[in-house]
Parts: sequence; structure tokens; C-alpha cells
Amino acid sequence: MKPAALSRGGLVVLSLHSPREKFWGKLLAILPAGAIVRGLALDVFDDWLRQERGAAERMIAPTTVFFPMGRVERIEGDESVGPIRSFGERFVAAAGRSAVWSLGARAYRASDSRSSRGTTGTKTAGTKR
Repeated sequence: MKPAALSRGGLVVLSLHSPREKFWGKLLAILPAGAIVRGLALDVFDDWLRQERGAAERMIAPTTVFFPMGRVERIEGDESVGPIRSFGERFVAAAGRSAVWSLGARAYRASDSRSSRGTTGTKTAGTKR
């Protein structure tokens, strides 16, 4: 099931100022201090989409970013309007997989890399990591 817009895990577009930009991605949290989003600047979305669709070298990758509320003008749900598809739907049509999954999969794989090597995250006396 798809997360609701403006809820944790939903796809959003943030309008920011100072400097003026738009950021698209998966909403991780909205706090009194700001918003945490995993995604990318909207001006590179089409390049990322082409990269994810083909076998091109991975040059663009989503990042997890905190935006202070002082920079946030507006947070919109990434939703289709009439014939205009949302960025998430454009991603599914081009890449053949969920944008929410793709944004979260890289974060999980990066954080899971230690456990896949057999370490537990605790250090015992006399051992090096």
C-alpha cells in the first residue's frame, strides 16, 4: 500500500528559499525544527530518472537531508493532477519499480552493509574492526 501524502514515507515536493530550490523525495519526518527528506533536488530528477531507467553509471544518488523550517515555504504531496503525472508515477513508468522503494533501498543497503559482513556493531576487547 502506498503511504499517504504528507505522512511518513510519502513522496513530497518541498519548496525552499535562501537559496530558492525545490526538493523531491520520501518524507522521513516533520519536526518543529524542520523536515527530513531522502531524495534529490528537483532540477536533477530527469537526469536521475534516465540513469535509473538504463544501465548508465550511477552518478546521481538520493541523499538524506534536513531542511530547517526557516527555509521551508511549502511541503506538497507528490500527487498527480488530471493528466499530469506525479514524479513518483513518472519514476514507476520509466524505471519499473516504486520510487519509495528505490529511495529507501539505497539507505537500507548502506546501513546494512556492516551486518552483511558479520559484525554485530559491538566491539569486544582486543579486537579491531
